[in-house]
Amino acid sequence: MINRGDILEKYLRKSKVNLTKLSESLPWTVKTIYRDFKDENLPYEKLLEYSRALKYDFKAEFPELEALRSNIREPYPSYKPEESVEDDGEYYRRKYEEVLEKYNNMLEKYNELLQSRLSIQGQ
Repeated sequence: MINRGDILEKYLRKSKVNLTKLSESLPWTVKTIYRDFKDENLPYEKLLEYSRALKYDFKAEFPELEALRSNIREPYPSYKPEESVEDDGEYYRRKYEEVLEKYNNMLEKYNELLQSRLSIQGQ
């Protein structure tokens, strides 16, 4: 028997789909998508919904999907990978700098409070 969830997972991993972005274009959470990976008998209707969101036809893997095509509803907004001008390294470097700046500000405030407390106790 074909493991439908496994085939879905292999496709998503191979195509490097961002699961968070995908979940935004589907009525499920990322947790549900991970749960679907483990579902050997993932319903064909659900595979069709993934198919619509990804704009990928799973018909090659599951020929029986063709019979369900007549039940297709309006498509979900399609998953579109972010077209990033900057590379991932730059993105994470910027995020790190933002967090570091917030941490330094918090540390300065903590030191000010500590100094004011020590000066009150020393009086």
